[in-house]
Order: sequence, then C-alpha cells, then structure tokens
Amino acid sequence: MNKFFAFFLLQLYFFNAQALSTSWRTYSHSQAKLISSKNEVGLWIKLKPHWHTYWENSGDSGAAPIFIWDVPGAEFSPILWPTPTRVETSGLFTFGYSGEVFFVQKISTQKRPLKLKLNAEWLVCDEICVPQKDQFELDLPEGAGVEDKELAPLLAENERRRPADNPHLRFTYDKNQLTISSTETFEALDFFPGLNIPVS
Repeated sequence: MNKFFAFFLLQLYFFNAQALSTSWRTYSHSQAKLISSKNEVGLWIKLKPHWHTYWENSGDSGAAPIFIWDVPGAEFSPILWPTPTRVETSGLFTFGYSGEVFFVQKISTQKRPLKLKLNAEWLVCDEICVPQKDQFELDLPEGAGVEDKELAPLLAENERRRPADNPHLRFTYDKNQLTISSTETFEALDFFPGLNIPVS
C-alpha cells in the first residue's frame, strides 16, 4: 500500500467517523448547534444556569420552539420530545428543560447530497423571557450518517427520556374531565398534558 493511498483511507475514516454538525453559536442566554446523522437531525441547545426553554405544551406561560425546514426532497417527522420537567416561576407552572436538550427529528430522503436549512426560534426564561432565533445550514454529502461519540449519546438520551406507553395506566375524557386510572400503585405521579395526543 503506497503512502498516498494509506493517507486517503485515513482521511476517509475520520470523515465518516465525524458527526455532521455546525459549530456552536452563542446567544444571550443559550448556545445551539445543528447536528445530523443519516436518519436523524436535531438542534442541540445548552442553557445558562437557572434558564429554561419549553416543551410542546409550555404550560401557564412561555412558548414551544418553532422549527421551519427548507429542504426540498426531504420529509421530517414531528419533534421527538423528551419528557419535560415542571418549572415554577412567580406562581406559574410551565413544562420545559433546563441545562441542555436535544430536539431530534427523523429525516427521510432519497436525495444526496443534501443541504439542510433550518429556521429555528426558541424562548428562554428565568424571571424574564428572551427569544432566541437563528438560521442553520448543514451540507449532507453522499454516504453521510455514521454516528460519532458526540451524536450517539444525544440520541440515546433523547430516546431514554421520551414518554412511553404504560399498560397499567388508562386515560378517559368525558365532559371536559380527564380521568387517569391505574392497575398498580405508584409512589408518585406527575402529569404533563401534551398536545395532539389521543385519549381512549
């Protein structure tokens, strides 16, 4: 094997081992970057201490993030929301995320290479609320999508935190009243009213 061919293989290995992502961008109270694999793409947001952003149902105040994709030839799933935490601020209860959160979506396309364009807006709050927004662009070359050390843990944590069906719980809705029943005893339950979720 000649030196040029060995160098080419080494370069190819490191290219495929890297997650495709933008650089970190810094805003007044958060940082964000777009990161992708072959089948998933998402916005990774890190928040300053004591600040939070919101779930699909923000609660008493706040607003869910807005992601608008401009990618002809590609389809995106709804956001795969991690389970939020309950946040109390000045007597108001909201549902959201502190620290960091990865808003991931599935991407389906037969087109490669592909340019991802995302217009994103998210609201961050403490005692006051500050909108953050930006446009992200990311080129996906042919064969892109090998998960690296940075992306794989994000996907795993997002999946671990996503709500899952519980066979012991049943939800019924009648005359503006939601009833939750269970076939087993729980030490504690918290309720997060999601959006567009059918009840039986």
